[in-house]
Amino acid sequence: MNNALCKIAALSVAAAQTCFGVCFQEPKLIPAAREFKFFADRCTMLDSNTVLTVACGDLRAADWAARHFKAWFGQSPRLKAESGREAQIKEDEGYSLATDSNSVRIAARSLAGVRYAMYTLRQCAMAARGTAETKAYVLPHVEVVDAPGVKWRGMHFCWFPELSAEFVEHEIRMAAYLKFNHVVLESWGVFDSKRHPWYGWPDRPMTREALARLKAVADDLGVTLVPQLNALGHAANARGRYQKHAVLDLHPERQPLFEPMGGWNWCLSNGEAMSILRDIMVEMHEAFGSPPYFHIGCDEAYQPSCPECREGDWRDRIVRHVTSLHDLFAARGTRLLMWHDMFVSPKDKRFGPGDGGLYGGHGELGCEKYLLKLPRDIVVCDWYYGHHVDGWRYTTHEYFHKLGFEVLACPWKETTGILGQGREAARQGWLGFLGTSWHMLTGTNYSRLFAASAFAAWGTEPTVDLAEPEPAWFGTYWRQMGWDMGVKHYRDCGLSETQITRGTGINLD
Repeated sequence: MNNALCKIAALSVAAAQTCFGVCFQEPKLIPAAREFKFFADRCTMLDSNTVLTVACGDLRAADWAARHFKAWFGQSPRLKAESGREAQIKEDEGYSLATDSNSVRIAARSLAGVRYAMYTLRQCAMAARGTAETKAYVLPHVEVVDAPGVKWRGMHFCWFPELSAEFVEHEIRMAAYLKFNHVVLESWGVFDSKRHPWYGWPDRPMTREALARLKAVADDLGVTLVPQLNALGHAANARGRYQKHAVLDLHPERQPLFEPMGGWNWCLSNGEAMSILRDIMVEMHEAFGSPPYFHIGCDEAYQPSCPECREGDWRDRIVRHVTSLHDLFAARGTRLLMWHDMFVSPKDKRFGPGDGGLYGGHGELGCEKYLLKLPRDIVVCDWYYGHHVDGWRYTTHEYFHKLGFEVLACPWKETTGILGQGREAARQGWLGFLGTSWHMLTGTNYSRLFAASAFAAWGTEPTVDLAEPEPAWFGTYWRQMGWDMGVKHYRDCGLSETQITRGTGINLD
């Protein structure tokens, strides 16, 4: 709206002190809402005079909203809980949000919807101008009706030995703020096993104490934490190109537990290895609070080099291994998540142009017969990391879905591929979306893939420029999560621990 058209808002006396002659920019919501109206020349104040009305059948919702209003905006609102308006919201996680001069009105069918309304409110707000310190928050009048496009919305984060529990908490808080409802945490040799203390790198940060704190944060913010431990390939718990091994580098006596060639796979023919793996998986599941999902990895598990594992049909051995883990966790009321690529051949012409196209496939021709032996309640995490191609179907996703598996679309760094898979997940009725970041944990690449994944998972198109070299909108929200954590150290601020690297200048990425 042009400045010349901005009007002086009709405000209360308290509002007039800090909110006059207003002309707001449109808020940069991540993800965008389905229906969003804002009034640039009308100001809403968030302070102790604000009437916060929450209509929700969940009796916890009003107290949650008031508590977080106080934490985020510095003052307690005048809380009013009511019933009836939530019946107008059709979706379980949907919500409506409306503000005027000194009131905020939220309606939702669930606590999740109230959370999302409050996250939207916070993203719209800014500190009131004209003072040396924050006295109140302001935002334009807004009217929002919103709901997610798919049920299961997650981000997959790798917990590397270089990462602190504080950084991981920052990621979890940010995922909740961007309206994801699951976070998969993959241990890269950092889980502190008490049953097998030799497993992993020294000074492992994924302790029971750290996980208890992270789970409490996630539970409060509406995110389910999902543990991941690789059950076949990636057994080194490190990136293959650097040839680190979380066990064998420090414990050569443990060689029989892993394949002789590089130790990349667990040795499936070794009963001791399988018993230890199951021990650690159950221990990790318990440390995460026994959540309803467990991710077993199983990607890039190349042909075995162990002579015992190669005896007979080694692919049947993999099926038996995965099925046994399925049964173990089914008894614990938990579903498995698993990467897709060992059950798709890059030579199968059904799955893209040319020799495998842009799809990940590490299986062999004929591997479908092994896939058909697996329990259908395993959730297939189908990763495709390339660009979106207009008119090209996501054929492997469709393939697993038609075979009776629930499917999560799992993109990585390419923005068009991220957004394209989000659209298809909603259109095709897949279970949902699981964005990945892998080792891209700093700067613009990280903010771009994280923000794009939020739009894709929620099912709305970007309203921010994902190509911006300095995405201030993302940095602002990341900083707010740091405020919530009470961040005090330089290394914990911003999108990188440091701004420069001293030394050889070699970039290990």
